[in-house]
Amino acid sequence: MPAPRSTLAPALLLPALALLIALLAAAPAAAEEKSAASTESAPPATVVVKRGPLGDAIEAKGTIVPARFETVACEMKAYRGPLEIVESAPEGPVVKGQTLVRFSDEKYRKELVARERSFALARIKLQKAEIDARLRKEETAVSLDDLTRKKRLADEALERFETVERKMLEDSKKYSFEGRRIQIQNMREELQQLQKMYTEDDLTEETEEIVLNRNKRSFERMLESFERTKKRHEYDMKVDLPRRHESLRLSARKARNSLERYQSTLALDKESRRLGLEKAREDFAKAEKSMAEFRADGERLTVKAPMAGYAVRGTFSGTSWKSLVAADRYEAGEDGFKSGQTLYTVLDESVLRVKTTIPESALAHVKPKLAATVHTSATGKKAFEAEVAVVARYGTGGKHAVTLRLRGGHPLLRAGLSCKLEIAKAAGEEVLSVPLGCVHMEKGKAFVFVAGEGDPVKTAVKLGRKAGGRVVIEDGVNAGQRVFASPPKAE
Repeated sequence: MPAPRSTLAPALLLPALALLIALLAAAPAAAEEKSAASTESAPPATVVVKRGPLGDAIEAKGTIVPARFETVACEMKAYRGPLEIVESAPEGPVVKGQTLVRFSDEKYRKELVARERSFALARIKLQKAEIDARLRKEETAVSLDDLTRKKRLADEALERFETVERKMLEDSKKYSFEGRRIQIQNMREELQQLQKMYTEDDLTEETEEIVLNRNKRSFERMLESFERTKKRHEYDMKVDLPRRHESLRLSARKARNSLERYQSTLALDKESRRLGLEKAREDFAKAEKSMAEFRADGERLTVKAPMAGYAVRGTFSGTSWKSLVAADRYEAGEDGFKSGQTLYTVLDESVLRVKTTIPESALAHVKPKLAATVHTSATGKKAFEAEVAVVARYGTGGKHAVTLRLRGGHPLLRAGLSCKLEIAKAAGEEVLSVPLGCVHMEKGKAFVFVAGEGDPVKTAVKLGRKAGGRVVIEDGVNAGQRVFASPPKAE
């Protein structure tokens, strides 16, 4: 019995095994045939040529800024002395009017005393200038009257000499000269008569001789005096009177010239006095203004917060921090600060903005009220909504400034943070467009394959601008036509 079982089993097993192997071999071939049949029956993917706005987003980099901030400085108007800190507020929240820094006033008060003294002297100087101007005005009137009088007297003296006195003097001198000549003639005749009388007598008394000799001596002396008188008369007529006349004419000319010179410069002198007084008043006004500013500087030694916000020891330029000062510079006793130097920047960070720039090519697509999203590395993946507020009409270097309103807040958002943003482009005019993958480029020309009832039609098209993965079709196809999503492969 055992022998027959062993011979029958292999005979039955072999056909079944062969059938199984055949089925396994046939399965892949059937799958391939089914796949091929499926591929041949599935239509190729197509898209519709659409008409509508071609919109997408503009990416840019920007900076977080506060909507409002103010730099705080010690703005001295006249005081230029050292500024030494007495006390200062730490960085942090402040309210409007809160004291930020108080400087020492010791050296300021010493200088104030000296300036008050100088200002008092300046006031006295102005008062003296006003008094001097008033007196010089009166002095001018007196001088003018005096010169006018002198000219009048000189003219009168010259005229009187020429019309009356010269003739009178000449006549008087002639009369006097003629009188002396007559006296000599009389004395000569008397002497001759005496000589004649005395010589007729043989005997001459001693007394008579004395009288005769005395008359001779008197006559001789008179003759000598007459010669001197004659010479004096000639001198007076030829020299003295002409010189006196010349002196009177010169005096008249001098008086006239002095008056004319004074009158010609009178207006200039008056203007000079006016300008001098005006300058003195201007100098005093400047001194008065400087004094008022210096007095007010005493109040400026205490610097207060101009607004409520967060006080930072540094200078914010509007988009970035130019300088942040170390805390130890604000300790009591520290000096070296200068007038006009920024001490704090107070920021209102309850409302934030984003400053950025866009190229000129994006001006047509960025308008106020467009939505935007903002990302910062400080806040991780959190995105903040924003809205375009202002687009600058003019720009520089091909860039135009844009300001966005930031919505929402975060503890880590603060002024000066850099950020990335996306601004949704404004919808433009409606255009025909297709996905970029539909376009086939061949030898520099663009084609799409239009789907129809038969084979696809290779159609040349004119392309326009690209945006958001799509391209404008300016010519070649119409809205509603279907084109292949990708060019068909060549067989």
